[in-house]
Amino acid sequence: MMKNISILSLILASFGMLTVACEKAEFEKTGAVISSTATGARSPNLLYEEDMEGSSIFSTAHAIENCGTTWTLSTVTNPAYQGAKAARFEIRKGQPLVSKGIRSEVTIIKGTEYPNFPRDIWYSFAVFFPSVGFEYDDTRDCINQWYEDGSDETTIRAQQDKLFLEVTPPLKSSTLMKYDLFGTTSNANSINGFNNIPKDKWHQFVFHFIHSKNSDGLIEVWRDSVKIHTIPGRNIHLQLPKWKIGIYKSSFQDKSSIHTSRVVYYDNVRVGNSNASFTEMIGDTTNINPPPPPPTNAGVVSYTLVNASTNQDIKTLTDGEIINRNALGVSKFNIRANTATGSGPVVKFIMSGAVAKTVITDVAPYALFGYKNGRYSVWTAPAGNYRLEANAYLGTKNSLGAATGTPYVINFTIQ
Repeated sequence: MMKNISILSLILASFGMLTVACEKAEFEKTGAVISSTATGARSPNLLYEEDMEGSSIFSTAHAIENCGTTWTLSTVTNPAYQGAKAARFEIRKGQPLVSKGIRSEVTIIKGTEYPNFPRDIWYSFAVFFPSVGFEYDDTRDCINQWYEDGSDETTIRAQQDKLFLEVTPPLKSSTLMKYDLFGTTSNANSINGFNNIPKDKWHQFVFHFIHSKNSDGLIEVWRDSVKIHTIPGRNIHLQLPKWKIGIYKSSFQDKSSIHTSRVVYYDNVRVGNSNASFTEMIGDTTNINPPPPPPTNAGVVSYTLVNASTNQDIKTLTDGEIINRNALGVSKFNIRANTATGSGPVVKFIMSGAVAKTVITDVAPYALFGYKNGRYSVWTAPAGNYRLEANAYLGTKNSLGAATGTPYVINFTIQ
């Protein structure tokens, strides 16, 4: 059931300002706004709550902005965080533009239009980055923002498999400090040394803001119930922001990204007022249904043949497959193992036949011949017969631990 929460009703116009990209020099465009009146809730301190269990998700959010296809915003049962469903956001290179950008976003609440919007406010959400769908990319993704006018604002970005918070710069500065969201370090100019995103698992983030254009502002950040940052100082530069979640990618428009689609999942989205507590923001989970059990074979479930020249998938490999290199017009290949949700973080490949190779990798996507800096390494695929098996494990590369599934085996021929 949808739980949009407020003591006061959301007063939203049927037409308003649409969400825009989080890159600089992009401005709001006027358009339709999806709005509703707030209802009762678990806690009077929560201004908004969405657990994805209803039939119409985000129906009482300030605005939904995507290109209107069934895949840009949908609900799924796997993966789900708590309860039975989660929200799936997807964008694709070449999709119709929305507000002059490629995006699938939801504005949860808009400070300049919400009655008595508090400067002291809480935000929280759970997020899941899939290893297939959110691969390494040198170009940036914007997954969360406290939008003002499209410049110098506080946002959450992903780049080079890092996730980081960028904060509005101090007065008379143009430098946005970056804070590692999977670590405790920060840097003004680089994300080198930040931790990689642990993919294929849920993470919950809580943010406590005191919004301010001056030095009395504050941001506190928790990840998975552990406090990782306390950031004093300026965090807005113009006005009370509107909080947006989803995904936007400017490099899909200028075609500088090597990828063609991006997918991210969200669940348990909340906004709390000044009286909210950390406990309220992470939610009372005692009466929430547990996530569905992993599939019987929570290991490798398929293989994909990849064109290593273009970094694009060619086809799913099936048992008995015959691969004709000339017919495909491809000379540089790789093979990716696709794993089920709930599988272990390490995959072991064993290939025999015309070429024998054993590989253990903990780098997603799990590629038999390697994956580095967003590119699949090259295999020239000598002609012959092959047998390939792989499985996922709970341990590390040096100590595999227990398998999470049964070996997935296929035989194929290269011609």
